[in-house]
Amino acid sequence: MSPAEPAPSPAPPRAVRLAYATILLLALAASLSSLGNGFAYDDQHIIAENPRVQSLAQPWHRFAEAYWPPEQGVSLYRPLTILGFAVQWAAGGGRPFIYHAVNVLLYLAGAGLLFAVARRLLPLAGAWIAAALWAVHPVHVEAVANGVGQSELLVAVLVLIASLLYLRARDEGRLTLGAGAAMAACYAAACFVKEHAIMLPALLAALELWGVRDSRPLRQRIGEVRLFFLVLLLVGAAFLLLRTTVLGGLAGDKPPGWMSQVDPVHRWLTMLAMLPTIAGLLLWPAHLQAEYGPAEILPATSVGLEQFAGILVLVSVGVLAVVCRKRQPVVTLGLALAAFSFLPTSNLLIPTGIILSERTLLLPSVGICLALGAGWELLPPLPSIRAVTAALLLAGVAWSAWRQPVWRDNATLFRQMTLDAPYSYRAHWGYGSILYTTGDKPQGLIHLQIAARLYSSDPTMLEDVGGRLADAGGCQYAEPLFRKALAVVPPPNDAWSVRTRLIFCLMDLNRFDEAAAEARAGEKEIIMATQFRGLARTADSMAAAAGNKR
Repeated sequence: MSPAEPAPSPAPPRAVRLAYATILLLALAASLSSLGNGFAYDDQHIIAENPRVQSLAQPWHRFAEAYWPPEQGVSLYRPLTILGFAVQWAAGGGRPFIYHAVNVLLYLAGAGLLFAVARRLLPLAGAWIAAALWAVHPVHVEAVANGVGQSELLVAVLVLIASLLYLRARDEGRLTLGAGAAMAACYAAACFVKEHAIMLPALLAALELWGVRDSRPLRQRIGEVRLFFLVLLLVGAAFLLLRTTVLGGLAGDKPPGWMSQVDPVHRWLTMLAMLPTIAGLLLWPAHLQAEYGPAEILPATSVGLEQFAGILVLVSVGVLAVVCRKRQPVVTLGLALAAFSFLPTSNLLIPTGIILSERTLLLPSVGICLALGAGWELLPPLPSIRAVTAALLLAGVAWSAWRQPVWRDNATLFRQMTLDAPYSYRAHWGYGSILYTTGDKPQGLIHLQIAARLYSSDPTMLEDVGGRLADAGGCQYAEPLFRKALAVVPPPNDAWSVRTRLIFCLMDLNRFDEAAAEARAGEKEIIMATQFRGLARTADSMAAAAGNKR
């Protein structure tokens, strides 16, 4: 065995068993209330309405298909996630309960694995604090409570298994072929579950630098593990090649969401301004919301106070990592793990389509909780500190348990979303659509019009809101929305639907000449040219008839 720094003193087996039991109980208490949830938000498209999930026929086809159904876009690639959903559909007859039960089990597994990893890095008390904080962390609610969050949970479990295997192998002095193969298998599986697992080699490199107790020169240690890391890099490259082949590009041929339309500089400035929010969610998640987007958050167009606050967060984290690398290297390790695991969804490398989603913080929170556990070891063993720690854990359980049922169904979720994120146009659009279709049209139209006022760059939303207003007899309110949608809809072939709605609204308002002009503009489009020609003739005829009456 190589010369190594002393490991934490072994704890009595009974104390270890008690620690595992309490961590699992905390995780269960924080997540159990999710079992009554149904399908909500992305669950509808990915699970409940997805024919590929509702059949186990030809499962290998999932490796040649995108994650989202074709009509929703083809920018993501998660074949093992879809296969897992299909197996659960078959086992549970499509009932949501099985998906939520699997999520809870994965969450318990993640908490237990984190404790096992932390025990190799910290004394028993610090390891317990790290795993207990993770078990009750309210920012995990979205990943646990929503069915599609299962991919986040499974990646976390696979990454923690690989990390435990790596630490165990390095503590024993060398990486065996069996351990290397097991970690490579975890890596490949995790990548096919969700793309952000591509960062596992960087996470293991951080473990080597600040987690492995080995006092030999770094060059000698690198020589021992470089072949293993080369294999991992080849696995990651093969995954990226297959993903690019299936999707038609690294980011897919239809990058989702509004962030994909923002140029790189403004995207980076936007994310820099988001760093204080992200740090707050990881350290003090007193406020949670399911939607982070316009007009709650808009792309940054210049450098301001928000960006300086983000720079302050970056500098603080960097200074803390440097200061702790000798005295308490697990703090440095935790901060590095958090940064590396957040990088794929940070919009810094490629646009992800979202500015932030709380479920994407599940894996970064592993690093933060490890750092907090290491920091806790530096505190004096005062009863007051232990009392505050216990109070924080109980508060985490209560907040998480209360928040889980928010994801019960779309009506509950979107209603809460309008309260949590009142300037989110998607919150009002979703809630208004639900109210409109379930019978409360007046309140539904109010929320729909709020959505249109909050944001005017989503043509799909503008067309949908305009269509509902027109159906309710409000063409005078729908017309400007259709015109806004035409101004931002991708030209030329995607404009025919909204232009058709605009033409009918103009005719309903007896503005036949304008309707005919719009129809003739539509004739220039490839799709629906014949139909627009017919609408132009109809509008001309109605204009002539109206003129004769006058």
